[in-house]
Amino acid sequence: MKGRRVKSQQRNSLRSLAVVWLALVAACSGGDHDELELWRGVNAMSEGRWQAARAFFEADLEQRERLESVRYAAISWSEGRLQSGGRAVAYFRRFLAVEPGDVGMRRRLVRMLLLLGDFEPAAVEAAALDDSAASNRLRAVVQRELDLDAAREAIDRALEQQPAAASGHATAATIYDALGEFELARHHAERAVALAPLDARSRYLAGRLQARLGASERATETLRLYEVVVTIIGQGSTTRPAPTHELRLLGELAGHGGGSSPATRLRIASLLLKTGQHAAAREELELLADAPELTPENWLGMGKVATESGARALAGTLYQRVIDRYAPPAPAAGGDRWLDSAPSREARFRLALLAVQEGDRAEARRLISSGLRELPQAGRWLCLRGALELADGGGESAVRNLADGLRYAPWRDSCRIDLVSVHLARGEREEARELLAAAPEPSAALERLRVQHAL
Repeated sequence: MKGRRVKSQQRNSLRSLAVVWLALVAACSGGDHDELELWRGVNAMSEGRWQAARAFFEADLEQRERLESVRYAAISWSEGRLQSGGRAVAYFRRFLAVEPGDVGMRRRLVRMLLLLGDFEPAAVEAAALDDSAASNRLRAVVQRELDLDAAREAIDRALEQQPAAASGHATAATIYDALGEFELARHHAERAVALAPLDARSRYLAGRLQARLGASERATETLRLYEVVVTIIGQGSTTRPAPTHELRLLGELAGHGGGSSPATRLRIASLLLKTGQHAAAREELELLADAPELTPENWLGMGKVATESGARALAGTLYQRVIDRYAPPAPAAGGDRWLDSAPSREARFRLALLAVQEGDRAEARRLISSGLRELPQAGRWLCLRGALELADGGGESAVRNLADGLRYAPWRDSCRIDLVSVHLARGEREEARELLAAAPEPSAALERLRVQHAL
């Protein structure tokens, strides 16, 4: 069978953020003078600055062999823009040579090899994965390109372990379609659509298989709804529909059994917020509060939408939900707990920003102090503390926090501008000029400040 290249979407997701917090904690074990590049790298990763992160981790590795930097160099080369699959694979292999039992890193390696079309090496790595549903789904995707019988065995095992996984049914549909077992393929494609109504690929496959098996009217309707889904998700288009139009399309989809999945309802809540229907959005989100399918990343995303839509109280509720639900019940004793607590840490930072926006400086200071007690080298926390102190008339403490924030996160223009302003207020023009010149990349805001003060 002719192989099909597997396409993988790389996202700034909170999965990547989770590994950042583990690196931050790992670095807390000693002084940070010889770990500055590592700290800068993990701060860059936490803000999705993948290119900067790569440079920092590789600079750290030029000084010493540090396993954390190998790990995060691999991840940063596999995320964001200007990826390098070859470099990512080299770092993944370098890490796994020391930590062969890290299942998460091996899965990342398999996905990167799939993206590169290196199916046989991917199969070798996939064979070393554990017997979990996620690993078996990935194993099935690899074997789909090499051995359909092995792919069937892997996906059947994955669905036995996790029968309600939409991605498992979507993969099964393509495997059984390739095997010529069209009735089974149709069953899995329809099940995938029922679980994930916005899965355009599975909906199209379901319609095609329905037509092949003689259900022409059903196929016509399925393919019509496929076009609706394509419009909703913006597939093949540079623009998404306006929120009001998308709401109408989702309503049409719901009328055909496609509106009950938590992911679809979450999308509806997001659109309600964007169209100013805050009360309706709150009601929808309350109904989804206990949906096990939704992740902390889903709630963080909704909190961001709520903030941008002016529903700050709702945003605060959503962030607090993440903190209460996903924070570990006791101080972290191992790496996994630190990883699991990453969403709650992100939620706390966003709550601090909300408190600043609402003028509740006492609450903002409390949250900032709490965050920095756990992660004293987190650049954005230091910058936020310095900015608050500066606004409150703080002197050396504000300067120290701003300077420390820039030390660990030198790309933060707002922090640099605040510190330049302090130097200018003190008449320290040369220090201000040097601080502007040290910016890692130019920006319009920094250039305006330079021109305004003839620096």
